[in-house]
Amino acid sequence: MTRKTDAADDANKAKDQASTNSTHTPGESDQSGAGNTAGPAGAQSTEELMAAGAEASRRQMAEVRERLREDRDAFRATFPKFSAAIDAWEESDMPNPTALRIISKVNGFRRAGVVHSMDGVDHGLDVFTSPAQLEQLFSEPNLVVSFVIGSQE
Repeated sequence: MTRKTDAADDANKAKDQASTNSTHTPGESDQSGAGNTAGPAGAQSTEELMAAGAEASRRQMAEVRERLREDRDAFRATFPKFSAAIDAWEESDMPNPTALRIISKVNGFRRAGVVHSMDGVDHGLDVFTSPAQLEQLFSEPNLVVSFVIGSQE
């Protein structure tokens, strides 16, 4: 019995669909008409959409700038000596440094996982991989640390 009922339901669905589709006379369409570029009523123009997109971009960039400012301020608060050294280098208008020159006031003094000498050694910037290590070096009173160009160990 179930099969006959299913077949009858399918036939009724097909009949309903056919009657829904046949409400238009030949040549009629659901669309607003051939060649009508105005779009549906209430739609925004291309210029309005572009202006809205530009405004959204401005808002997003303002949010990014604010986040970067907050991150920079947090970095400066966490690593004040390292930040001061970066600022001083940037103010000098020198090219980007390639190394750190570290001179110890005490021969064999250890800091940031490295033994330092009184003779001074140039270390590539990639030797110290975290801002915390660099802050240790720049804030250590037994070390004289400076950015340099060209020399490396």
